[in-house]
Amino acid sequence: MSQDIAVGAAAGIDHKLANGASPVGAHAERLSSLVTTKRASVDRETGLRLYRDMTLGRRFEDKCAEMYYRGKMFGFVHLYNGQEAVSTGVIGAMQRQHDWFCSTYRDHVHALSAGVPAREVMSELFGKETGCSKGRGGSMHLFSKPHHMLGGFDFIG
Repeated sequence: MSQDIAVGAAAGIDHKLANGASPVGAHAERLSSLVTTKRASVDRETGLRLYRDMTLGRRFEDKCAEMYYRGKMFGFVHLYNGQEAVSTGVIGAMQRQHDWFCSTYRDHVHALSAGVPAREVMSELFGKETGCSKGRGGSMHLFSKPHHMLGGFDFIG
């Protein structure tokens, strides 16, 4: 797995302001360190952990959709299908038991990536007392203090 990143002129982007000045000037050194030709490497154990997290998220969301369309789950259910790599990568890069995070209203997979047990997340979606928010958060407002998840918020605007 690897990704080559190009920034600024190397990426073919013109960063000139209306007055002809370059906003990159003072930040040239910092930006130049973003350009790399070094390939990232992921060992087998890390790759499998990332893959398992993403597939858990996808299977979980598929089951949520199934239950919702069968009329077993009530209220709103905002699914995260196709975005599993985002929560896996971002939450995986955080320091567990140190960093706190919040999410948007599509927060089921974020909770799973943070280590909230799937049973607790699913129980929450069904409004059960055994859910991670005691059945009060539902699909959009999951919360878990032990996993440093501040909750999902329904940003509108």
